[in-house]
Amino acid sequence: MVSKHDLAADAHKTREQLLSELAILRQHVVELEQGIADLTQSPHPKLNQGNRELADLSTWRISLLQQLMASLAGALTTAEIVDILLHQGLIALKAVRGWVAQRSADPETIEIIKMIGCSPAEMETYRSVRLSQATPATDSIRTGQMVLVRSLEEYRQHYPDLIEQFMASGSQSLVSLPLVINGQVMGSLGWSFAQPQEFDEGDCDFMMTLARQCAQALERAQLYEAERLARETAEAANRVKDEFLAVLSHELRSPLNPILGWTKMLRSRQFDAQMTNRALEAIERNARLQVQLIEDLLDISHILQGKLRLNISVVDLRTVIEAALESVRLAAESKSIHLRFLSEAPTALCVAGDAVRLQQIIWNLISNAVKFTPSGGEVEVRLEQVGKGEGGEGDREAVSSALASAPAPATVSPSCYAQIAVIDTGRGIDPVFLPYIFDYFRQADSTITRQFGGLGLGLTIVRHLVELHGGTIQAESQGEGQGATFRVWLPLLQSTRRASTVRQPIPSTAVAQRLNQVRILVVDDDADMREYVEAVLQMAGAQVVLAGSAGEALAKLPRFQPHVLISDIGLPNVDGYRLLRQIRTLVPELGGQVPAIALTAYAGEYNQQQVLASGFQLHIAKPVEPEMLVAAIANLLANPAPVPTLASDPSTASQANRP
Repeated sequence: MVSKHDLAADAHKTREQLLSELAILRQHVVELEQGIADLTQSPHPKLNQGNRELADLSTWRISLLQQLMASLAGALTTAEIVDILLHQGLIALKAVRGWVAQRSADPETIEIIKMIGCSPAEMETYRSVRLSQATPATDSIRTGQMVLVRSLEEYRQHYPDLIEQFMASGSQSLVSLPLVINGQVMGSLGWSFAQPQEFDEGDCDFMMTLARQCAQALERAQLYEAERLARETAEAANRVKDEFLAVLSHELRSPLNPILGWTKMLRSRQFDAQMTNRALEAIERNARLQVQLIEDLLDISHILQGKLRLNISVVDLRTVIEAALESVRLAAESKSIHLRFLSEAPTALCVAGDAVRLQQIIWNLISNAVKFTPSGGEVEVRLEQVGKGEGGEGDREAVSSALASAPAPATVSPSCYAQIAVIDTGRGIDPVFLPYIFDYFRQADSTITRQFGGLGLGLTIVRHLVELHGGTIQAESQGEGQGATFRVWLPLLQSTRRASTVRQPIPSTAVAQRLNQVRILVVDDDADMREYVEAVLQMAGAQVVLAGSAGEALAKLPRFQPHVLISDIGLPNVDGYRLLRQIRTLVPELGGQVPAIALTAYAGEYNQQQVLASGFQLHIAKPVEPEMLVAAIANLLANPAPVPTLASDPSTASQANRP
């Protein structure tokens, strides 16, 4: 007890008295410190000894956690984290075994992803375990609680079916801890020990802390692996796109050189007839190649946007195949490739589909076969009827939906399919590339040393068109140098309707002078296009007047009184839609009912529908060949289509004049 000290009482004391009292006070302090030291160093009080042990154990646990976290900080993958955790935990806890388990793709099964302290053969017995089976790992995952087994007797009591395996492992106790990630138990972490264990509250808290740290590290690893996979996928996609763009640039530029080169040489030099024909053939061949490249790009664009549509009718597949074979026959003959068509079908095999798109499918497959088959090889096309079990199932919903609006009854046969096989003796397909052969922007060889040209879009388009027709397609090859086989299955129809045929271009000799004295007004803002169309029509005997704009056309129309109007859509200021709207407001005597053809580079399905809805009788996509243009005009005059009654609002048809 400390008494109060009166400072006033010290006022009369001498200096010697004060120093004497200070010395006595210091002696008391020394004696007090010695007493405290004796008390804390005495081995007798159990409480103090226990406190020191607890402090030492706590320090050890904190140190272990710090070491573990430092090691886990440098681990990025699940395998690295599991390896560090099990090995360091095994040493620190003096365990004989350790494991990490996780839920598998099957939610009712767990997998032991890592186990140390056992042989590989023994590891396989624990590789996959049903979640419903009673084991320490499954119990901790199923309940989300720690499982403690302190002795063999406890293990025998809870897991009698596993006691022999447990004893054979040299273990007598174990702990299994749940691994919780984002509130869900995704796995378990466990160790077994060679001696019985008494796990107190501190032990349990420490091991649960280990489990939480492990779960956080595993979650980080999963995020890292997901990010790495997404990055690699994006990089691979970018590489594919970069390769495609490089190929696209090459394929679009390459035909330009012979076209421009031969054109300049024809203008500047005099060639004999043979050389002139060679030059013109080269120009035409390369121009057609560019047209095909552009068509493929447009088709892919429509596919990616989901805008590719079919004009459904009943189509005889034999006619389609014969037309496709005829279109590639010259290319095959130039390489001495034998084309053969085999069909064992006793009757016509008809499908519901778009005749033009079906021919595009067959043409792509046959032209590819010719392209990749060396000189002297063979390309065979087979057409046959197969049963449901032999053909592909396909998705027939698109065709069935389209047939709902068909003008006559037609149904898809539920059990019969047409099988079209294109078989070649060409270079074959690398087994590594075969699974990706129908993918977007993929080519087996996109290097600058590749032997074959093209954009690699043809088979992607083919697959999509086949699927739109409710069919399936499959590629087969035994490997490089072993040839390839492409099989297409299309659902057959039970129908009495007449099948559509694929119209072929009319030879130029057959259309000469077919337009004698026919007056035609041509509207196009491109001077070269106007001159080209004028030359074609004049050679066919027509009288032609040209206009470079809608205003010029409206001025010339009443005076010229044409039998046919041919107009571009993309005109300056006033487009082709609005031009026709204004024409249709005129009385017939001034040309208000003139048949109209849209000759435009807007070539998509949507553009065609918009053209016809705007009052044109016909849509022709650029580029157009002379004989096709003349034939279209002649057919329109021979079979005039009625001029539709249009809405009074002139803006309704021009909402999307720049699709």
